[in-house]
Amino acid sequence: MSAKKEVAQTHVAEWKKNTVQEIATLCQKYPIIGVLNMESLPSGSLQQMRSKLRGTVDIVMTRRSLLTRGFAKAKKPGSEQLQEYINKGMPALLFTKENPFTLYKTLKKSKTRAAAKPGQIAPYDLVIPAGPTPFSPGPVISEFAQIGVKAGVEGGKVAVKQEAIVCKSGEPVKPNVASMLARLGIEPMEIGLNLVAVYEAGTIYLRDVLDIDETQFMQNLLTAISSGINLAVEAAILTQDTTDLLIGKAYNNAKAVCIDGGILAPEVADDVLSSVERTVTSIMQDINIEEGTTMEYVYAAMLIHKSGGKVDEATVKKVLEASGKKPDDARVKALVASLQGVNIDEAVKKAAAAPVAVAAAPASGAPAKKEEEKKKPEDEKKSEEAAAAGLSALFG
Repeated sequence: MSAKKEVAQTHVAEWKKNTVQEIATLCQKYPIIGVLNMESLPSGSLQQMRSKLRGTVDIVMTRRSLLTRGFAKAKKPGSEQLQEYINKGMPALLFTKENPFTLYKTLKKSKTRAAAKPGQIAPYDLVIPAGPTPFSPGPVISEFAQIGVKAGVEGGKVAVKQEAIVCKSGEPVKPNVASMLARLGIEPMEIGLNLVAVYEAGTIYLRDVLDIDETQFMQNLLTAISSGINLAVEAAILTQDTTDLLIGKAYNNAKAVCIDGGILAPEVADDVLSSVERTVTSIMQDINIEEGTTMEYVYAAMLIHKSGGKVDEATVKKVLEASGKKPDDARVKALVASLQGVNIDEAVKKAAAAPVAVAAAPASGAPAKKEEEKKKPEDEKKSEEAAAAGLSALFG
């Protein structure tokens, strides 16, 4: 007789088979699979979360080995990458069709603060800040000392003298630390579904990627947009967003060229005349022209000088009379006396040293302002010649 080999078959409970099949089916049904860590989550809070998320997500919480078998049976590409996160803490699986970032945001908003319990793992460095406390002087000072906090009495109350870390991130919270934090009203723990990692189309998104600071993100986005527009304007790249800015920049640059060259175009006539007026006013102050001498007398002197003539009483009177102005002998004498020994060319250059402002262009934009801020030192030398060039245009 030949020996018969009997292979012993291990009996597997029906509920285990059903659970594995359920996980495999959900893996195929939903594109998004999340791994939750259910440690320290009260059963009441879990039921509340299930109720809030019903219809949006399915949550399966079972033995770690069954979760692994369900994944293996589903044969979803890349899903095996979630295994290392299932091996940590108290895992559960979350299945949904929601965007991973929207899902994380929803779960994060649903969390509530709670006091730390002895033995719980600190999610970050737990700090007791410096400042007053509600405690009256007594044994509490020594209790602070036992957890490494310097305290004293100020204004009849116990006060923490210096901020102190009482539990490092990742370390278990000691009983005396948990008690003191609770008495101070410090609640470092969060109660809610803790989403550790999310699978989508072969990609794993971890918590630090999913946890987006929306305010900072929008600031970064606006900064990037602004920098891109500025770069396009500097490179003269015409786009829908830069056309108006480039036209405004060109308009301002053209005006500056006209002013620097003393070109009396209609758009810059007021700027050139203003430049001349500022120059004349500055000359009157610098060479101490007698008070009461009006600007037209100085204009007459500038015109005579620019034309190569001699500035004296006779020539000044002739210019004034030619313009229809009746000369005042006293003012003419005062002007000529003030100009004696003065190098008018040097006086004009000195008076014109102040930069000439260019009026804003019709098209507004930050890059135009940026151009003005980037004004180079050699541009200041050009501005010194602006008023002189304006005089040339007026009187030459």
